[in-house]
Amino acid sequence: KDFRFNEDGNIFTPLGTVALTSELPTSGTLTGTGSVITGYWTKTAGILRQTFTIEVSPDENGNATVTFPISFSEVPTVQATGSVELQQEHTGGVANQSTSTSLKVTTTQAPLHFWTGSNTSSVVPSIVTITAEGPA
Repeated sequence: KDFRFNEDGNIFTPLGTVALTSELPTSGTLTGTGSVITGYWTKTAGILRQTFTIEVSPDENGNATVTFPISFSEVPTVQATGSVELQQEHTGGVANQSTSTSLKVTTTQAPLHFWTGSNTSSVVPSIVTITAEGPA
C-alpha cells in the first residue's frame, strides 16, 4: 500500500510521485564553448533548452550557420533575436528558418539570414542571441 506502480512506469507513494534522477532539472553555462560569448542550458524531463549569445560572420549573401553547443536528439525549435552589427552597430533582422531544403534546422545547427533596415543582406559580423529547445 505504500508504493503503487502505474502502467506508464510512474511510481506513486502517499507523499507523491517518485522522480528519477534523470527527470530532475539540471543546468550549466555555455560560456567559452566555441564562439559562444555567454549562455546557459537547462534540461528538465528530457527537454533541453539552450540560450546563448554568439558572434556570427555572415557570407556574401547574409547567411550563416550556428552550431549548437550541445546537440539535440531531435530537431529543436529555434529563435534568433537581437542582431547587432559589430562594425557599424546597425540593428538588423535575423531569420532562423528557410524554405530552401538545404537550409533547415538540424539536431546540431541552425541556418540564419541577416539583413539591415534597408532590407539588404548584411555581410558584417554580428552578435545574435539564440534560444533552442527540444528533446535532449
